[in-house]
Amino acid sequence: MSTETDTQSDELTSGNADVTAYATAMAMGNSYVTSAHAMGVAFANAVHAQNNHSIQSLAKTEKEAGAILKQSNMLDAIIMVNQVTDEKTTWP
Repeated sequence: MSTETDTQSDELTSGNADVTAYATAMAMGNSYVTSAHAMGVAFANAVHAQNNHSIQSLAKTEKEAGAILKQSNMLDAIIMVNQVTDEKTTWP
């Protein structure tokens, strides 16, 4: 048969109070980690989207430049550019 002393009881009570007090700090820390991870993923997605846009832009520019170079004369090239870009480029 064991008896519990007042000192043991106080230690147990203060230990439980510490665990309860740390729970809110742990929750806030977990919230900060989650927010930082979400922000990192958002930045990574933005960089990836910008890279894709750059690649698509270069591919379209290369396609149109190749089409212009295939034209037999400059007037045909200007007409083709006008059809693609909907701009009215005139020959000087």
